[in-house]
Amino acid sequence: MVSKILCGWLAIASIVSLSSCYEEQDGCLDLLAANYNPAADKDCEGCCTFPSLRVSLVNQWNDQNFILNDTFTNLQGQSFIILQQKFFLAGIGMVDEKGLPIPFEQLTSYTWLDGKEAEVANDFKLISGTLAEVVINTLRKEGGVSSFEYGIGPDTKYNGLDTLALANTSDFTPAAGMRTKDNKYLAYKAKIVAGPLLKDTLDVSFEGEWRYSIALNPQPTLIPGKDIKFIIRIQYHHLFDQVPFASADPTAIGEALRNNVEAAFKQ
Repeated sequence: MVSKILCGWLAIASIVSLSSCYEEQDGCLDLLAANYNPAADKDCEGCCTFPSLRVSLVNQWNDQNFILNDTFTNLQGQSFIILQQKFFLAGIGMVDEKGLPIPFEQLTSYTWLDGKEAEVANDFKLISGTLAEVVINTLRKEGGVSSFEYGIGPDTKYNGLDTLALANTSDFTPAAGMRTKDNKYLAYKAKIVAGPLLKDTLDVSFEGEWRYSIALNPQPTLIPGKDIKFIIRIQYHHLFDQVPFASADPTAIGEALRNNVEAAFKQ
C-alpha cells in the first residue's frame, strides 16, 4: 500500500516537474504569412513575413537572349552594343476576382520639396542590366487574381521629391543616376556604342510613363504563405527597331527608343 502511494506521488511530482520546465513558444500565427507556425503558443509581435510578388524578366532578341556587351544589328542593318542600361519597371500590381487592387504590405514615406508627405506602396523597381527576376513587394491576401498590371517609367507623382530626405538605398536618389536636372525621373538610360564602325560611345535616355494590364484566364490563385510570380518578356528587337544608330545622335536615338517602348514591353 505504501509503495503504491509513493509511486503515485512520484508520478505527480514528475508531471509537475515537466510542466514547470515547459516554456511557451512565440511564433507567427497569421495563416497567410510565409512563416506561419502552428506549433506556436502565442503570436509574436511583428515577426510575421508575407509572400512576395516576383516578376521574372525574359530578355529576348527574337529567339535568342539579349545580352549586354554583345553586338546586335537591327532590321535596318545598323549595329550597336549596349554597355549599360537602367529602366524603371513600375506600376506593378494585381487585381482580385472582384476587380479590386490587391494591397501591398510594405510602404515607404516620401517627402516632396513643397513639404507634402505621403506613405506610398513600393510598386516599382529600378532594373539594371538584364536581371532575371525581381521581388516587388509582399502581400497578405488569398483568392483569385483577375489581372496583372505593370508598366515602364516612374509615376510622375514622384517628380519633385526631396532627395535629401531619401534613404541611401532608394532608387530615386541622385546616385541612382535616373534624376534629371529639373528633379524629374527618367524611364530609361543607357550607354550605347554606335555610329560608323562602332566608334562612338553615347549616353542615351528618355522620360515617359507607360502602363499595361493583362487579363488572366484562367485566374491564378494566391495561396497562403506562397509567393506568386509573373513573367514579362522584353522584346529588344522591337525596342531597337528603326533606331538611327548610324547617326550617333543621342537625342534621335533616345526619341526612337521612346517610340518603341509599347512594342517592346506590351505582352
